[in-house]
Amino acid sequence: MSKTVTVEHLKHYEVYGFVILEEFFEEAELLPVIGEIENQVEKFSASLKLRGRISNTYEDYDFYRRMAAIANECDEAPGLFQVGTTMGPALAALWSSAKLLDVVANILGPNIDGGAIWNVRPKVPENALMTVPWHQDSGYLSPEGQYTPQPAAWIPLLDVDADLGCLQVIRGGHLPVGNAPHKVEKKFGDPRSWYLYIDENDLPSGEIVTCAMRRGSVLLIDENMPHRGLVNRTDRVRWALDIRWQKPSDPTGLEGVLMRGPSMRRSAEPGFYPDVEGWAKLEREKYDAWVKRDGFDSLEGGIDGAWYFARWDSDFRETELIRE
Repeated sequence: MSKTVTVEHLKHYEVYGFVILEEFFEEAELLPVIGEIENQVEKFSASLKLRGRISNTYEDYDFYRRMAAIANECDEAPGLFQVGTTMGPALAALWSSAKLLDVVANILGPNIDGGAIWNVRPKVPENALMTVPWHQDSGYLSPEGQYTPQPAAWIPLLDVDADLGCLQVIRGGHLPVGNAPHKVEKKFGDPRSWYLYIDENDLPSGEIVTCAMRRGSVLLIDENMPHRGLVNRTDRVRWALDIRWQKPSDPTGLEGVLMRGPSMRRSAEPGFYPDVEGWAKLEREKYDAWVKRDGFDSLEGGIDGAWYFARWDSDFRETELIRE
């Protein structure tokens, strides 16, 4: 039975910038999402094999080991899967579920949009390209976006601890509102990286909290909370969901880059039902059209982070991206 979110949970989020909601989802709510992702891994592995990027689709491996086997042949595969994932009905239903929106309404109020960015994250073992350094989610947005409340839910699809690469946060590190300086990791590390990072000297003071969690739990994070993912040192894949929300009246910080997220709640329309699947279909069509520009192959190239690289480093020129 899922537990109730209390006033104490919401106060913890407000004061410390994060809160773990234990036993929030039941197995029956997560299993359809896992099945949806498994189907996409099947199609993805077949595409990679057809292109000669892997020699085997590893269909005999279970959900928590298959992507790791694929990544042993093609270390870019988990990242390419993450940005190429299509949102299906199960994930759309979870993102716009009444139980999640009821929690978010306590932070944003009665009118809620989904965030423009969402992710299915397959963190494979010992893979630098899937190990996310210290950052703020708002650091990936335009300067105006750093002031838009955009709470994020990080939802692991298995029990996670430090060995499996769970998240760490800095207690109270979301205040004061605004961004710490970020750097472009590809300039100093793997040239294929698409991450920003905050130098250790620029991190706020505060206790570093390691967020070990059970499957069914939710980590709610403020958009200005510095956080990172630890290295996965096991033989399994740390699958997790990353979904976000904001007020319809606020800028997304991605204007001219990505589509605005779907409308999920409208106080003036009590019977409003969000068409998240319709939004996801249109988002994917626009994204695919951009990815395939000039004959670009999404299974051969890396991930383009030009819009946020340019904000933090003048050596990177902002390129033409998806237009609304």
